[in-house]
Amino acid sequence: MKYLKVLCIMAMVLISGCEKREAVPINEGNKEQIIFFSNPENNLLETPYYDALIELKRQYPHVFIHMEVVNHRDRKDKYRQYHVSSLPALVIIFHNKTIVRIQGEAMKEDIIRSISKALDARNK
Repeated sequence: MKYLKVLCIMAMVLISGCEKREAVPINEGNKEQIIFFSNPENNLLETPYYDALIELKRQYPHVFIHMEVVNHRDRKDKYRQYHVSSLPALVIIFHNKTIVRIQGEAMKEDIIRSISKALDARNK
């Protein structure tokens, strides 16, 4: 279990990078924003999300500039705003509209496929 917690922490460091960033409001410009709704108490369900995010960051680094992680105990307003009903959840916003929402148990490949499809379609 300790190994899994260390792995998750390392994944978040890789995803977020080492520099300090402030949250960027979603309505600024025409950039995608990823919001990851996390429950660190349920690491097993979050592992595929972390793995997918690490792989997606390699393909779409510009999208991760505006990534926000919302802890399950904080910001309940965000849960309502983005219609998140189960954790973990991953939401991608573009022009104040949800273009991808993945919730609950999911496989890494399905997460990557859904997000890649939405981002590639938007960039055509």
